[in-house]
Amino acid sequence: VNMFEDRYPEATIATALPEEPCRVEATGLVAAIEEAIDNAIKHDGSSTPSVDVRVETRADWVDVEIADEGPGIPEQEIQVLESGETPLNHADRLGIWLMYWAVAKAGGRFEVGESPAGGSVVTMSVPLV
Repeated sequence: VNMFEDRYPEATIATALPEEPCRVEATGLVAAIEEAIDNAIKHDGSSTPSVDVRVETRADWVDVEIADEGPGIPEQEIQVLESGETPLNHADRLGIWLMYWAVAKAGGRFEVGESPAGGSVVTMSVPLV
């Protein structure tokens, strides 16, 4: 988050983090989280983008949720995740695939939805070690 506050000083990044560190074996998860935050800020369109980053542990899992107030992820990008790529139906952006693959490789779940603020919410759930 500090990196993004330096890179995008006009953005507001709120965090809700657990008191104790979360240990996971998820190669690429940090890159996926960074991609989600970066996309949330870049695609917001306002002069003062706002992003909420929430990390919660439950049982043997950790959920990382990044929510924004932007225009949302295009429906085609979400459909490709759900139904798979074909020559006629494919993603236009690699960022969402980077997030998906990192979470899938860790044995986790990746979800995209609408945030309460009307933008997007990306949830990456991975097992704790």
